[in-house]
Amino acid sequence: LRTGLVRSAEVLVRWNHPDRGLLFPADFLDLVLVAGLDAQLVEQVLAAGIDAAAVLPPEVSVAVNVSAADLRRPDLPDLVGELLHGRGVAPTRLEVELTESELIDGSGIVAGTLGALNDLGVQIAIDDFGTGYSSFARLRELPLDRLKIDRRFVGGMIDHERDDVIVRSMIDLAENMGLRTTAEGVETEAQRELLEALGCEDGQGYLFGRAQPLPDLHHTIEQRRLTT
Repeated sequence: LRTGLVRSAEVLVRWNHPDRGLLFPADFLDLVLVAGLDAQLVEQVLAAGIDAAAVLPPEVSVAVNVSAADLRRPDLPDLVGELLHGRGVAPTRLEVELTESELIDGSGIVAGTLGALNDLGVQIAIDDFGTGYSSFARLRELPLDRLKIDRRFVGGMIDHERDDVIVRSMIDLAENMGLRTTAEGVETEAQRELLEALGCEDGQGYLFGRAQPLPDLHHTIEQRRLTT
């Protein structure tokens, strides 16, 4: 938020359907699950993200969303390690994102997988923070690097005092725990200025750019370099 430079890009899944055009996840993820292709899909998304990191500037990381089911796969850390090594990408340039609800796992398998990924050097982020069901104990126990503040709080922080207090508290919590913060859904300059003043490091939202193909992202990164 301070420099205006692109620091990270998030991989978004789309299906270019031959008849229906570009489909969003809500239109096809149920079909993927029914067909038993979810494991294959996450492998393709991880590979695509790491491939993107290999051609993006070295200061730009790539974030990939994973589910609790993905994190219960015992082979996931090995898969990620092989993909990173095969593409020559530093592990710190990959960020794995999971929602708070994905942290509810009494078996400890999810925590073990996150620990193995963290040992590789992969960054771990909680997405949509503040809307799930995790406890502060989970924040203490898990190897986290980043909290991503949910867009619902960011969108209301200018006009609603409670949203403002919640965002401030999340930023303070992350700072005191040594975690980075990303504000989601940043759409106005007023939001950006307030978040920067509060000490939030990074912002994500339409103010900075919309979803775009990888070649267009290269142009966006270069343009922001030239204008900041």
